[in-house]
Amino acid sequence: MVFPEAGWTDFPVVILGWWLNEIVALVSGHATEATCSFMDGPFEFRLTASGDVQLSRRPDEGTLNLGRFRRPESARELWDSLHTAAVAVLTECEARGWSNDDVDVLRRYVS
Repeated sequence: MVFPEAGWTDFPVVILGWWLNEIVALVSGHATEATCSFMDGPFEFRLTASGDVQLSRRPDEGTLNLGRFRRPESARELWDSLHTAAVAVLTECEARGWSNDDVDVLRRYVS
């Protein structure tokens, strides 16, 4: 059985939910650091309220060279970018009539 249709992947929905949960705690002052993991591979990035970003391998296998990566100016800037992405993903899910618990998580952060 294919849910909700062939080719569907919930990776963006799940990951955006994870990251928004971390960033909202940081932006609201309930945390001093946000740790945002990727679904595949051993990588994560950490963001502080001042906008410092560190990309690393889990579990703490050292820092990676970020090269030309542009660091966000603040946690708020990252939040705004993730919020925009979440709105786009939700719009697509709603247009296709897709819903599950992960979509509901995104809906809570967007509203």
